[in-house]
Amino acid sequence: MNRTQIIGNELLTRGRDFFSLAQIVEATGFDRTVVRDTLLTLHSEGFLRRIHRTLEPYDKAKGPPMVNIRYRVIVPAKLAAKIAPRHRGENNLCDKIWFVIRKKKSFTRRDLRVLTGASSATVRWFTKMLHRMGIIIPAARGEWSLIKDPGARRPYVGDVIKRKKAAARNKSKSDCLDRL
Repeated sequence: MNRTQIIGNELLTRGRDFFSLAQIVEATGFDRTVVRDTLLTLHSEGFLRRIHRTLEPYDKAKGPPMVNIRYRVIVPAKLAAKIAPRHRGENNLCDKIWFVIRKKKSFTRRDLRVLTGASSATVRWFTKMLHRMGIIIPAARGEWSLIKDPGARRPYVGDVIKRKKAAARNKSKSDCLDRL
């Protein structure tokens, strides 16, 4: 999840209650400027309403005075839609590739490139991710076969990418420990 999604989830857990910039900073652990910029963006897009703005008194221990702003979520459903993962776009290249794979059942990467107009790198990446998920397998030299059809909507391959990155991180940590 990115920062906007984390901050948005924190706002949604509070529902339509009032909250301050300081409360969100404390809850998320992000830097104050990051949270402030995110809240300003969400406010300018119409998801939040600024309720109250005060200037905290100067305190030598805390440093210069800070502005304390209280917000409220206007429409939680719209905010939830804004921070939802965007892995299911309509009619993008991966959707077109998935449509061709489901119709042909047996195909080559060249077939996918010609029928969808996608680049060879995009076709290679998407077929590799589907192979890792166990949805397609190589059948013969250069040919692939669909073995598991999860439905008309294209499978979300983001989990495969996250698992691959986590495995790479764990491998690099174990390599570092092995060197000790």
